[in-house]
Amino acid sequence: MSQEESPPQWFSDNISAPCESKFVDVHDCAIHYLCWRAKPITTTSLRAGIIFVHGNGAHAHWWSFIAPFFTKEYDCIAVSNSGSGQSGWRDKYSFTMWAEELRAAAQDAGFFDEESIRCKPIVVAHSLGVFVALGLAQRFPGLLCGLVLLDEVPRPLQYIEKMKRVFTPLIPARK
Repeated sequence: MSQEESPPQWFSDNISAPCESKFVDVHDCAIHYLCWRAKPITTTSLRAGIIFVHGNGAHAHWWSFIAPFFTKEYDCIAVSNSGSGQSGWRDKYSFTMWAEELRAAAQDAGFFDEESIRCKPIVVAHSLGVFVALGLAQRFPGLLCGLVLLDEVPRPLQYIEKMKRVFTPLIPARK
């Protein structure tokens, strides 16, 4: 795109869509997430949610041009895992902790409030976020309606357990 060209209208509309910037505390770490509330085209007052999970080196804002597409039917959140974006830092990182952070943000956004939801949330995860999403599904069975896994080959749970053991010690802590 040259300097004279403007971005497509859908992109501009989505980037400017209203969202809340929120924080939830998870084990003494502030976890940042963005929340777009649904503008339902249906007549139901019951809500449904989508949790967007970023990949390595990314953060919640990476979903800002995508999430608003889904607000005709879904409340959407995009979470910055600890060590990413505006979230706090930890001494040690793990897929298990990141999964807990996703659950806490979804809980804070009301995605598990049985009186106001019509279904369990769906997780959309990209790249490294796929492992986080699979960890969430494994750690909290029955919590989710489904998973959409992007740009990563789904692997058996045994592989994920091995990756936890291999990578957790290698993820540097911020001093």
